[in-house]
Amino acid sequence: MDLAAISIATALAAAGALVFALLLLASRTAPVLPWRRSVFASSMTNVPAQALQRQWRVLGQRRALFLLPILFLIISVATLLVAEPAEHLLQLPKWQQLAVVGIVLLAVAGGAFRAIQFSVQRQRLFLKIDASQTIGHALRRITVNLNRTFHDVPTAFGTIDHVVVGIHGIYAVRVIARRPARNKSLQLEDDELVFADGKYRVSLKNTRRIADRFARECAKVLHHDVHVRLIIAVPGWEIESQSNDDVLVTNERNLSMLTGWKDQRDHLMNEDADALHRYLDERCASPS
Repeated sequence: MDLAAISIATALAAAGALVFALLLLASRTAPVLPWRRSVFASSMTNVPAQALQRQWRVLGQRRALFLLPILFLIISVATLLVAEPAEHLLQLPKWQQLAVVGIVLLAVAGGAFRAIQFSVQRQRLFLKIDASQTIGHALRRITVNLNRTFHDVPTAFGTIDHVVVGIHGIYAVRVIARRPARNKSLQLEDDELVFADGKYRVSLKNTRRIADRFARECAKVLHHDVHVRLIIAVPGWEIESQSNDDVLVTNERNLSMLTGWKDQRDHLMNEDADALHRYLDERCASPS
């Protein structure tokens, strides 16, 4: 075996890996077959964390698209080289042996590094899904005053995790997912959430901007101004204090207290609540 044979083996393996990657990409981007589309999509709305679950599936597809061709390349190179007598490889000049080993090690190291990156990203995404679903299930218990809960509500400026609409008001709920630490306390300072020792902070400025935009969109539907209450739900954490009366910070256990956080400007007529329910049914229609 010489360097030419090694080059041919590597080229064949690389070509096979490229074809394999293209087949994976084609299967991922192919349009949904008609019989796989939901027959009842028009009657369905988003479930808690539906957008995050789609991101979870896409991330899994990206991981497969990246790692499987690398694995295919490594196996192909190894198979083609092992097919030759082992002593032939040992008879190669030292630099050629090092080149072969370097190519394989580089592929293994790159694959391992990306595998760890994908694993970390999926763990973070799973925590967000878990937190959003926890809050979504807690909101299901709030059914008084014609309340209905909608999930993954799109607006012109971004998506609201959950929206509760009833005759006592409109509540936009943003979920913040952070793994509880030994000290599970947090506090609201102006427009920032400060966790435990103060090393981790979350700004609420963009969340407030999205909620304000949603209020304007609801006003267009009802043809009069409406007020949207902003709720920050942080599962697993205890709220120590909050200095901003325009925002309610709570966890999954005390989420029902949002129904008592209202004033006269929040109230809606029954027909207004019904109109917003119909509007949000259309906006939150589950994709087929």
